[in-house]
Amino acid sequence: QQLVSIESVFALKTRADLMKFVPPHLLQPFDTSELAIAMDCPRWIAQRVAYCLRKSGVLDTVGKRGNAILYARSSVVQTHLSRPSTRRLPTSCPPTKAA
Repeated sequence: QQLVSIESVFALKTRADLMKFVPPHLLQPFDTSELAIAMDCPRWIAQRVAYCLRKSGVLDTVGKRGNAILYARSSVVQTHLSRPSTRRLPTSCPPTKAA
């Protein structure tokens, strides 16, 4: 696979910025099937989005429905959405070890 074009660019500086990827009308708890429908994308993309948002602290896992993991918006992020945040997420990756 090769990158053919860049269609759009997003500046993601805070967890609140990442929260914008979770549609506000999505009922909680939700699974990646429901996230896919709300985002109008394939489920495999919603699974990757959910993984990234969980690792970023935007979503919490709250249980399971059958084999599907259930997610909810993190209470930490929701608290920060109600007031301006001065805290920033790291903008660069830590240095990697040379092989």
